[in-house]
Amino acid sequence: MPTKTVRSFGRPPEYSTAIVDLCPGASWSISGDDYSTLMWNSADIPKPSEDEIKAKLEEQKSDWNSLQYSIKRFNEYPKIEDQLALLWDDMDKGIIPGKETSSWFASIQEVKNNIPKS
Repeated sequence: MPTKTVRSFGRPPEYSTAIVDLCPGASWSISGDDYSTLMWNSADIPKPSEDEIKAKLEEQKSDWNSLQYSIKRFNEYPKIEDQLALLWDDMDKGIIPGKETSSWFASIQEVKNNIPKS
């Protein structure tokens, strides 16, 4: 699994996310992904080249794509509150949470089975 930060579970990386990663703290504006509209307002931070931005964006997209199974699982798992309730119920019934007896384990395993790692 990549060690880079993927900024959003909901959207793939964009031109602007590449600029943010390349030049954290820089002040700039841009219209979409048109490099010719990139207005650079940070004299103390060098403006990245169009090739640098495109390379970073491709890296981010690759990282984001490799995490799609994880993102899908995240969206399918029961909410943490529901998971804790399942664990509590199992423990209250005297069931030791484990593969054979735990409703919590079964609910998580179902998601993992339905959305395997690619």
